[in-house]
Amino acid sequence: MLGYARDLEPKCACANCCYDYNIIYNMAGQEDGKKLQITIFGLLKSYNFHVAKTAAETLQQNDPIKFENLEINGLLECDWHEFITTKKKEIKEEFWGFNDDTVVFVNGEVLGSTGVFVAWATKNFDYEDYRPLPLYEAMACEAYKDRFENAKHDFVYMDVTINDESAGKLVFELYTDICPKTCQNFRELCSSTHQREDGSALTYKNTLFHRILKGGWVQAGDVIDGSGANTESIYGPVFEDENFSVHHDRRGILGMANKGRHTNGSQFYITLSPAKWMDTKFVAFGRLVEGNTTLMTLEAQKTYNERPTVFCRIADSGIYKAD
Repeated sequence: MLGYARDLEPKCACANCCYDYNIIYNMAGQEDGKKLQITIFGLLKSYNFHVAKTAAETLQQNDPIKFENLEINGLLECDWHEFITTKKKEIKEEFWGFNDDTVVFVNGEVLGSTGVFVAWATKNFDYEDYRPLPLYEAMACEAYKDRFENAKHDFVYMDVTINDESAGKLVFELYTDICPKTCQNFRELCSSTHQREDGSALTYKNTLFHRILKGGWVQAGDVIDGSGANTESIYGPVFEDENFSVHHDRRGILGMANKGRHTNGSQFYITLSPAKWMDTKFVAFGRLVEGNTTLMTLEAQKTYNERPTVFCRIADSGIYKAD
């Protein structure tokens, strides 16, 4: 059971990529008379994505008939990792070696990375780009900030250390519209805004990831002594199951650990793979959006009886504000 402690289971802005092609599936010509649908998926905070986005939009402005439809998708880190992993499994062949942070499709076929796309647009449609790299970096920064500032949900972060060495940051999206009470509990534990009767802060700061089940989940949130046997909420010792609307259908789902119905407190888990068996047993209320590498680092730690053999700590936490 997923409970406390043992109870829980000529260079453009894209640098050298114009010359060091990542992958080329189709460097066809402009195919006169045929409309071309350009689809772009990429890491929103990468300037490469904005180089490709700008090139596609310029092609459409120059020839709106041929490039009638554009589909441009800027993704956060965990969504990008899930997307590109799925695509590699679907396409296979040479695409297994793709390692860029942006991929372009033309009429549903993989063209390649940003550099390949820019070279293709230059060769076949006389595309020219004189924009400096700092402009694209600024565009990436602004788009990334806007994604968080304009979202309807709250975001929180945790800075993770392993034996006091930084292991990166985890950023969670909280589904405040679906599980407002559960999200408020988690948000206040992250931001240290709730005090106990004795005046001490009820907080995740300086607490441990006390359980790692490879391929299953990582677990943390014992705000008492880090053993994994304790829990405490801002509402009292425990609070009720709010609902089971959020499904455990992917890696990175954030949920409340419990010891049975209506025993939610401070302990939480992050799934490492889909876990549909959890759907009516544990309240999921958010997901990891940034920090896939950090989660992979946690997952890779050696364990003894599912407890990490090193100190995996939440060194800091709070409300996330994109820089």
